[in-house]
Amino acid sequence: MTRVVQDERKGATVTFADQTIGEFLEAIASEQVTPSGGAVAGVGGAMGAALCEMVCIHTIEAGEADPRADLAGVRDTLVDRRSRLLDLADEDAAIVDDVQAAFASGDDDRIQRTSKRATEVPLETATACLDIVEAAVTVTREGRSVAVPDAAVGALLAHAALDGCMSTVHANLAAIDDDEFVSETEQQAAEIEADAEVALTEIRATTADRHQLAESPQKSNRRSEWRSRTTGCHVVWISPSRSGEIRRR
Repeated sequence: MTRVVQDERKGATVTFADQTIGEFLEAIASEQVTPSGGAVAGVGGAMGAALCEMVCIHTIEAGEADPRADLAGVRDTLVDRRSRLLDLADEDAAIVDDVQAAFASGDDDRIQRTSKRATEVPLETATACLDIVEAAVTVTREGRSVAVPDAAVGALLAHAALDGCMSTVHANLAAIDDDEFVSETEQQAAEIEADAEVALTEIRATTADRHQLAESPQKSNRRSEWRSRTTGCHVVWISPSRSGEIRRR
């Protein structure tokens, strides 16, 4: 199921992927019920995938890709998940509309059926986001050092989208009477959340290590001197892309 909206300018229907960013944001910040959290999570996760794709592309084009890492294959996975997430954003908006109609009808069977689908779609979205976060483990480890921050942002976007989907899943389960469905879904959700946390922890560690390696000795010395003169203050992280090398060139 794909939710489409009428485009009055062209007399045709469009998906969220067809809209401009401005149009999508205006639709969110409106009196309409949809697009809502699930659709936003889908688009946000797709943006995370796109950032990681970008790092793969620039690393391969620069001739810095380790053949053993198969960044081309990782990129293919990211392309697929990005496309799937945009479809799921449309599906989420459509099922939200269906749930509203079901509750308005008062038909309990219809309510249960649509509530299940309203739980399955964000779970599918979270699964796709997990694939992106896990792919980002490789991208942050093998990507060009100056582009690692971009891959980290991509991973964090996908992880945030995943977290948002989990919130929706747990909320929607409260409306479902099928205990077996609820139990199985809760188990799947727990596994997704655990796997995502493991991957994100590795990404953070890898990113921190690569930032440290990218620092020049002179820069490290300046930081050491600054820290020795400062007490009770938070250290501000500075992107290695500002060390003089133009990013992605």
